[in-house]
Amino acid sequence: MKRDRVFGIGSAIVLALSILVAPAAIPATATTAEACHLYANTPYRTSNWIEATAGRAGCTNQVNLHIRIRQDISFWPDRTLAEWLGTVVNHDGFLSFPCLGVGSTRKVFSEAIVGSQKVQSGRVTLPCD
Repeated sequence: MKRDRVFGIGSAIVLALSILVAPAAIPATATTAEACHLYANTPYRTSNWIEATAGRAGCTNQVNLHIRIRQDISFWPDRTLAEWLGTVVNHDGFLSFPCLGVGSTRKVFSEAIVGSQKVQSGRVTLPCD
């Protein structure tokens, strides 16, 4: 009888410790996995410019980073409107392209590239007048 009681108390202690330890381990793993990332924000128009931000954040190693504003052209290769290339650890890139032309529109997006990893923003159609 005492043996069953000791086993029950031991099991309860192990269970209590696993409950206390497990939640602390989960956020650390998620934070580490999300720390280093590429981002590309949807372009916008200001005055006569198409502008966008893209880059790399939360990283510790140095890489070649390529960021661009591109025009999405249906059934044809996309056109690069503005770009920046550099060797960095982290970089918040701001790009702009003149948006001129009476009554024209441009379907654009931004992207950030490191090696074979590429992140693109959503497409947006902006008026250029």
